[in-house]
Amino acid sequence: MGMVIEADYIVLGAGMYGLYASQLLVQNGYKTVVLEYDEDSFSRASYINQARVHRGYHYPRSYATAMKSASYFRRFYEDFHFAISSKLTKIYGIAQHYSMTNSKQFKSFCEKAGIPCREVATQTYYKPHLVEQAFLTEEYVLDAKCIKDYFHEKLRETKRCSIHYQVGLKDVTIKGKKYHIKTDDGHVFIAPQVINTTYASVNQVLKKFHVDPFPIRYEMSEIILCQVKNLYKDLGLTLMDGPFFSIMPFGFSGYHSLTSVTFTHHKACYEALPTFQCQQHNPLCTMEQLANCNTCSARPKSFYNSMKQMANKFLAMDMGIQYKTSLFAIKPLLETSKMDDARPTIIKIDGDQQRGPTLMTVLSGKINTVYDLKKVIE
Repeated sequence: MGMVIEADYIVLGAGMYGLYASQLLVQNGYKTVVLEYDEDSFSRASYINQARVHRGYHYPRSYATAMKSASYFRRFYEDFHFAISSKLTKIYGIAQHYSMTNSKQFKSFCEKAGIPCREVATQTYYKPHLVEQAFLTEEYVLDAKCIKDYFHEKLRETKRCSIHYQVGLKDVTIKGKKYHIKTDDGHVFIAPQVINTTYASVNQVLKKFHVDPFPIRYEMSEIILCQVKNLYKDLGLTLMDGPFFSIMPFGFSGYHSLTSVTFTHHKACYEALPTFQCQQHNPLCTMEQLANCNTCSARPKSFYNSMKQMANKFLAMDMGIQYKTSLFAIKPLLETSKMDDARPTIIKIDGDQQRGPTLMTVLSGKINTVYDLKKVIE
């Protein structure tokens, strides 16, 4: 027979938002339990991303997203400076053709947003007949593993939080004013407050709580890790605003990440629950529970060659890009983001604390906008 564990809060998901929420809760004296489906924290999107500390440059068509990133930039750096490299020389380029933003618009956007950018010699980084203008910006890179270790240490010190790994949700019921969550291993976790930070599995969790899903689409995304022989380690390049690419240091790993708007996203799903053809080859990955794409044998073949060709087409010189490995993750995007590329943080609360338990659900694709969660929790 499984254990029965009671707490003030149950946090679902041990990524950036889940562990950040847990730290806030224990600091305020709450006993907290974290339930994580994978074998370790930060196993999916919190680790598998471009590892950039956003200042908003990437969102000239969504001023609200850019300003949110910019407003939290310095605060995030101060809180997690130990996991961030500020030595990055980050060059944004604006393509001559097929860009949705020209260089004049990009410069005006940066001035309006109050974020620094300075024109630099385009030919140093890009082929000038293909790239209109290059800009030196202020953008940093982070190492997610360092942040994970930091949270683990802080939560261990408090002794008010326990993290349970390889836990699948089987059934959720309400008894009195508390949720009773039964897991696949027979344990029961009880709390009046639950915070859902599962990101790609957000709608799967909401279904178990009998709550309406978010209007999202799912994208199966690939981040390529590579060695770059002819690009010094603290240089990052992003060509925008359209079907282009980005190459930049991946935390403290010694590798660069290579991504492309055209090729990073392999497959898309527009159903409320994630449905992909590759799930037919992995019985552990279903509409009810997503497996980890990064460790799945049925994941797609890499688009490395296509991404490398795109980068070499625009770069001023052959950077000597050599493939190391690929990281895969499912990323949910609000349907409205197709219009202006917005990446808002959505926090939804279901239930009434006066009459019963409450479920808080957070959906955000930006690590440094985690402070939105603090406003609600506190």
